Amino acid sequence: MRYRYLKIVLCGIIALFMLISSGCSAMALKKLEQQQPAADSTDNTGAGDAADNITDTEPDTESDTAPDVEPEPIPMVKTSTVYTLSFAGDCTFGGMVEHLYNKNSFISIVGENYAYPFEYCTRYFAYDDFTIVNLEGVLSDYRGASDKLFKFVAPPEYAAVLTEGSVEAVNFANNHTYDFGKTGYNDTKTALENEGISYVEDKGTLMYTTESGLKLGIYSAQFNMDHKNMQKAVQEMRADGAEIIIVSYHGGKEGSYRVTGDQERHCRAAIDAGADIVYGHHSHRLQPVEEYNGGIIFYSLGNFSFAGNGNPQDKDTAIIQQKFIRDSEGNLTRGETILIPYSISSTKGTNDYRPMPLEEGTEEYDICLSKLLGTFDGPDYIPYYENDDTEGQDKEEEGETTDTPADTPTDTPTDPPADTPTDTPSDTPGDTPADTPTDTPSDTPSDTPTQETPPADTGSSGGETPPADASAEEG
Repeated sequence: MRYRYLKIVLCGIIALFMLISSGCSAMALKKLEQQQPAADSTDNTGAGDAADNITDTEPDTESDTAPDVEPEPIPMVKTSTVYTLSFAGDCTFGGMVEHLYNKNSFISIVGENYAYPFEYCTRYFAYDDFTIVNLEGVLSDYRGASDKLFKFVAPPEYAAVLTEGSVEAVNFANNHTYDFGKTGYNDTKTALENEGISYVEDKGTLMYTTESGLKLGIYSAQFNMDHKNMQKAVQEMRADGAEIIIVSYHGGKEGSYRVTGDQERHCRAAIDAGADIVYGHHSHRLQPVEEYNGGIIFYSLGNFSFAGNGNPQDKDTAIIQQKFIRDSEGNLTRGETILIPYSISSTKGTNDYRPMPLEEGTEEYDICLSKLLGTFDGPDYIPYYENDDTEGQDKEEEGETTDTPADTPTDTPTDPPADTPTDTPSDTPGDTPADTPTDTPSDTPSDTPTQETPPADTGSSGGETPPADASAEEG
């Protein structure tokens, strides 16, 4: 009985426990169900917050939209362009036939080193836009008979001197272009063409565009210039697009530092016709630079690498560099004129055919510069052949006549014997030259050209001084 009672009590306790457990589970489940919406709400809120965060990190298309008025563009910086044109004087490679292979001749000294003659010039020529020289002689293997007193020739391969020297063009209109007739003349043109050197002939024109894009027009004339022909050529070159016009003029009085009346008349006429530069040669001496009517005239640049004389009396020469400036609008104006005094030889006391810059501050430099500035008051050199007909015959053969000085000397020197050296006049002029012109141009340059100090030389100075070749003559 007692065990039965205990069994009943125990079952009741178990049933009560199960009831309580079931109730707790129901209450827990109910509570869980009540909490679920809150959790869902929490999750949705979190997702909304994340979406809000993403939106915040994206650009506001309305606020970042470009304004209706476009911003002003940043202006481009426009710069000007500077062009440099270089001019030098008479270049004779080789010399007279009878002296071509003498010990101290041009060919003997230069040999096949074609860079030698302009070794001290490429510092200017290689870094400019254009270089021109006056080619005074023939490049040919032809040695035909000629009755001229002075006739200059070199083998055609010496045209490479110009290439190695960074020369772009030559004037080929002077009294030595026909030293060996038409054969020598044509051979010279062929030699130049083979080296890529441009040339301008008598009464001819050359249109040349530099690597930098500057368009040049060059006209050449000698002695009694045909003004109508020159004016027509200048107009045609300008119409063909020439931005800078150069008139190359071969004339004047040999041995004179003074400008003749004919020189002045011809050169100024070229400027009046529209030329920007007149580039002069023939006198074998430096002559003044003149600014005239908006242009500039280099009356004579003398000798340069000149094999026509083994030891000229006057070794002064120069390189003239003329600047031109193109502004940001494309307008072209003439800039600075730079005068660079040189000697025709790097060896004192003789001619080694290698022009070398003079040192600024020296007496030699100042004297050389004075010839370009028109302040030199030294005497002219009177060649012994001045009164013979040789030069006049040369010009007549080429359709020209002798140039007339502005003032005829009153004391014409007596011709010395034929064997007198050309660089030693028999009658040394006094302090005042006999042929000093009285019609000095009234208008002087408004701006004095500047002179430049050459860079320091790093090459050789010419070595041992060779003896002068007194047999070579200047023509």
